Amino acid sequence: MPSKKEILTQVKELIVNNFESAEAAMEFFDKNGDGLIEKNELKNLLKESGTGRFFRGIVAGKMMGGLDKDADKKLNKEEFMNGISALMKEIDGEEEE
Repeated sequence: MPSKKEILTQVKELIVNNFESAEAAMEFFDKNGDGLIEKNELKNLLKESGTGRFFRGIVAGKMMGGLDKDADKKLNKEEFMNGISALMKEIDGEEEE
């Protein structure tokens, strides 16, 4: 299984290299246009970042559990943006060491 750091680095690279902002990434992966990222949409983000098929569901579940503050099983814009911000800080902090 890929490490947490490897997966987060892949997600960061996907967002930084393909989108002008985290908000643009959210709009792209919000396939049904409801302003929320559901687990299947999060799995698609992980697929695009290169996370293997076997691990996408597990990783998406863990990410959803950690980021979904209102426990509605969806990430609203604030939850998604906070998650991306935390991801960037975590990966950037590790790269500086």
